[in-house]
Amino acid sequence: MIRGFAKYLLICIPLCSMAQDELPEQKRKLQVTTSEAERIELLKDVTEYYLQEDRNADSAFVYIEKIERIAKNDPDHILHAWVYKYKAHAHYLNSEFESIDTFSEKALDIFESQNMWREWAEVNYWLGNAHQVRYNNKEALDAYYAAKPYLDGTFKIRLHIGLGAVYAQISDLDQAMVSYNEAFSISNELKTKKFHYDIYNGLAVINNRSGDYNKALESMNKALMEARASRDALAQVVCHHNMGYLLKTLERYEEAKRQFEMGIGLFPSITTTYLKASTYMNYAEVLFELNALEETKRNLEEAEQLFNEIQATDRLGVIYNIRAKVHYKEGNPEKSIELLKEAIAMYDMEDLSYITEENHLFLSEIYEKLGDPIEALNAYKKYEYVKDSLQKRIKKEETEALKVKFDIANYQQDLQTANQELNLLEQKKKTSNYRNILLGVLSLGLIFFIYRQRKLNRAKRHALETEKELIALKEIQLNMEMEHKNTEITDFALQITERNKLLEMFHEKIRDIKKHASTEIKSQLTELQLFVGNHMELNKAKVSLNAKAEETQESFRYKLRQNPASLSPKEMQVATYLRLNLSSKQIATQMGIAEQSVNNYRRSIRKKFDLRKEINLGEFLRNI
Repeated sequence: MIRGFAKYLLICIPLCSMAQDELPEQKRKLQVTTSEAERIELLKDVTEYYLQEDRNADSAFVYIEKIERIAKNDPDHILHAWVYKYKAHAHYLNSEFESIDTFSEKALDIFESQNMWREWAEVNYWLGNAHQVRYNNKEALDAYYAAKPYLDGTFKIRLHIGLGAVYAQISDLDQAMVSYNEAFSISNELKTKKFHYDIYNGLAVINNRSGDYNKALESMNKALMEARASRDALAQVVCHHNMGYLLKTLERYEEAKRQFEMGIGLFPSITTTYLKASTYMNYAEVLFELNALEETKRNLEEAEQLFNEIQATDRLGVIYNIRAKVHYKEGNPEKSIELLKEAIAMYDMEDLSYITEENHLFLSEIYEKLGDPIEALNAYKKYEYVKDSLQKRIKKEETEALKVKFDIANYQQDLQTANQELNLLEQKKKTSNYRNILLGVLSLGLIFFIYRQRKLNRAKRHALETEKELIALKEIQLNMEMEHKNTEITDFALQITERNKLLEMFHEKIRDIKKHASTEIKSQLTELQLFVGNHMELNKAKVSLNAKAEETQESFRYKLRQNPASLSPKEMQVATYLRLNLSSKQIATQMGIAEQSVNNYRRSIRKKFDLRKEINLGEFLRNI
């Protein structure tokens, strides 16, 4: 009971996010667009709406075919991958599992070759769902864990819901609860309630497997409320189906009948064939228990027709079993025996011995009532054999479940180890990056230092060369000044000589005049003659003194310029005369300035050379 219940319970499909009022707008744009790229995107939007929101596989196939026609001109085959992805999803809605596997593998190959990992992960997610519904638990976990690193947002919620379903199926209820709680936590982070339906359905499975049927029904009812709030017809049918099935196993047939009838009332809004067929079949079984035999037959016919459409032959044996019960109750045991034998043969072929057990026991009871003890005994022996086989099968399944748990634990351990290695490599990479960055910074710093040092050296060389050029220019300037001074001295000497010649001529004239002059006039001429003579001697002294002073300046002034004490031109001229041992009065006469001015220059020179009072300034200057 629990295994079958869990299988039907998990026929739910995660809710989606595209608003219904967007669809007409998308279709309108399809009618007017002339851009093929825009047309492809619009076709994708409409297809995904029918797959995820409306759950209408037939409508989805109409638009998938339109995309497929465009894909024939796609040289890179990327659009083909989308077609395969959509086909796998549509076949999933119709429970056509072999087609799901085929198209999923084609889509995965192309997406992987193009490094389109997000799309690749989504295909793996839907493939995992298909494996989970078929109880291929290890394959489901492989697909889910392959998709996990590349999914985010709402797909991450869906992934944890799928993981919770698989863990519930292998009776790892603690891990299942962890997965559903993680899904619930992410839903709260993203502030969405769209997946609460799937989470409540998963919790119903856990409660059912733990034997708490009231909590299971409570979780199913919460799931139904979520489905109604989102106006999701398919989700509502799943909830009514699951609640009806659980109530039937609890022999609460009237309640179960109401649930199945509410689900059937929503059939015009859904296209999922497997769910419709399962609902009709379980509803027929409830009607049989309530002695509504004609209604039982009609619902069994509906279920059989739908199961045949999707080739779900494993469910036809249950229908034959219920029909056998109906015929037996109507007084036709021979027909019951025929149907039971067909069901047994079918289950033996499908290797579903856990259902065959009930058929053998029922067959034994019929033979016993017909007075055929031998056939009754044979049927009972087969029942015992099947029962023993079933016990072995259950133990084997438990062992397989434990093995799957062990494989999952190893897989998770390997995954954790791989993650640790990746983290370690990432840390080493970061450390290496930091080291490389540091070396890079140091290298740049060294390069900058070398560049700056070279720049400074070039600047220093340039400064030295400039200084040399300045010194050379100064030497040229000094030479020119010296030449100019020498020229000035020569001109001065020439002027004095010319004056002396004139004065000598005056002196001769006065001497001639004195010969014929009176005594009084002679006396005056004698005074004039002395005055002219004195001026002649003074001019000669000036020429000699200036020539000596300038000759001395050529070396003395150069030394003064090299001295840290910077003298003004007037101070340098006074210092030169002091070195020649001239008095302040003589210097004043020579420079044509007041004697006090000369004394002021002397004090300024002493101050600049920082001389004490007891040191003679003339002696100091002569020692330079």
